[in-house]
Amino acid sequence: MRGIMNDEVFPRLKELFETQELYHETLMTQGIGESYLAQEIEEWEDAVRADGLSLAYLPSPGIVKLRLSSKNGRIDSDKINTYFEEVLKRIPKHAYSIGEKSISEVLGQLLIDKNMTIGSVESCSGGTIAKELVKIAGSSRYYEGSIVAYSYKEKENLLGISHDDLIKHGAVSEEIIAQMAEKGRKLLDVDVCVSTSGIAGPDGGLPNKPVGTVWIAVSTEKRVFKICLNFGDNRERNISMTALSALNLVRCEILGLNS
Repeated sequence: MRGIMNDEVFPRLKELFETQELYHETLMTQGIGESYLAQEIEEWEDAVRADGLSLAYLPSPGIVKLRLSSKNGRIDSDKINTYFEEVLKRIPKHAYSIGEKSISEVLGQLLIDKNMTIGSVESCSGGTIAKELVKIAGSSRYYEGSIVAYSYKEKENLLGISHDDLIKHGAVSEEIIAQMAEKGRKLLDVDVCVSTSGIAGPDGGLPNKPVGTVWIAVSTEKRVFKICLNFGDNRERNISMTALSALNLVRCEILGLNS
């Protein structure tokens, strides 16, 4: 089918009709919903459309792609890249790549550029961060390893977190997630360590910690950055979005964007 279309159908259509060459480029964003993204770039979007370009929002769990299209073909490629550079400057915490790159790919290159190593301590994400990191060829240059400490027992045995702290604060808490990241950084002997702990669901929620509550921490030599997020009640989506958010938070911490 592909051969028939490329070798026969498209050439014949060009002979019969005046055709236009479409050109697309994509900008990747993480951690911002489609409606909030539209508010952030409203003036930019108006300028793009006034300049004869088409804009499409392509959302998926944790990721929203912005696709700019031109009917002038590659002649508008520089124009499109210039517009996307504006978005990178406007929302640097969320916009991370021109071109369809994964967040783990972008983070990996950043770690190489900064000559840094990374590890993870995972509870609710169950090794998903590690999986995303090792997807990238050459990840051995910066990835040292991960500790998956799902139960209280393993948080105590593998990480050295005190039983009293776990009982007092609970595993899904600011106090415990900070200890997980800090102890993991030292145990794995890495420059940066990210930790996750949450209630993936569909059960286990509490009035003050509903299903979807996730704590993420990023530990470096300078500090431990912590944030609490909520991703809803779908277990598979929660795990995926936890991993994506954790990787992006590491990127932002390295670049000094977290506050």
